[in-house]
Amino acid sequence: MERFQGNPYHTLGVEPDANESEIKAAYRRLALKFHPDRNPGDKQAEERFKQVSAAYAVLRDGTSRLNYDRYGTRPETESFGANDWRVIFQEADLRINTDFPNGTPRTGNMMFDALFSAVTGAMRSSGLLPGKDLHADVNVPLSVGRNGGLHRVQVPGPSVCPECRGSALNALAVCRQCRGRRQLQRAEVDLKIPSGIRDRTKLRLKGLGGLGTPPGDALFTIHLQIPNGVRRQGNDLHANLYLTPLEALQGIRTQCVGLDINIPQGVRDRQTLVFKNKGISDGDLFLKIRFDVWRGVFRGLREYLKSFKLG
Repeated sequence: MERFQGNPYHTLGVEPDANESEIKAAYRRLALKFHPDRNPGDKQAEERFKQVSAAYAVLRDGTSRLNYDRYGTRPETESFGANDWRVIFQEADLRINTDFPNGTPRTGNMMFDALFSAVTGAMRSSGLLPGKDLHADVNVPLSVGRNGGLHRVQVPGPSVCPECRGSALNALAVCRQCRGRRQLQRAEVDLKIPSGIRDRTKLRLKGLGGLGTPPGDALFTIHLQIPNGVRRQGNDLHANLYLTPLEALQGIRTQCVGLDINIPQGVRDRQTLVFKNKGISDGDLFLKIRFDVWRGVFRGLREYLKSFKLG
């Protein structure tokens, strides 16, 4: 395991005879200066945060400091991982950033990152940190996106139990869904899709993310699914509509791409009709009329059976 390297007094900018309060104040000042929250993406700041934290870990403990003063280093048997980082951060009144990938700051040092991850998870579970937000992509049928409705989705786990909302209790008894664990590896909930939702819209379920105080949120990026046989260009949709010659002559009202479409009288074979704002978001729907007796008959039959079933 890695040990602290360098002079911890120089790292913290204190004299060798500095007292406990001076050491703690110096660490807090430097830790806040180089804290990953205040320096997102700055690798040098992350490295400095790691160094001042490691230096403080040496000097805050009387035995460790005495060993350094005597031998210029910590004993070989003492590992960096032996530190109780949760206590160290609490002593200095420091909060760990919760918005990094995987919910933990990344320093470039595998061991230090692993410690951060463990400490952050423990602090979240005990309610000392906010829970992290969880993200997922959701495929929603185009018809649901247009008309709105409930769509069953899976929250990536571990996430707050949607039944007891992380309390472990339901009606004063142990929650039957999470069995008192407060979280689930695979939680399923109903997501309300508003009518006319745009592709790649993000929807948020507050308080259903990771455990913490407060719990994180579950965020879903909506991807509208295009029906088979329909081609997408940007937000425009292109599809063929098969009619019998008689339907084309008389004009009909039919279903296409999940919409009720009025086809005017006298349309021609291979004619393209444009329906404004009937694509995705503000896109248009382009329908190419194709004369085909059998496909037209089957299309009409399917619509008839569907309406009969719904009725």
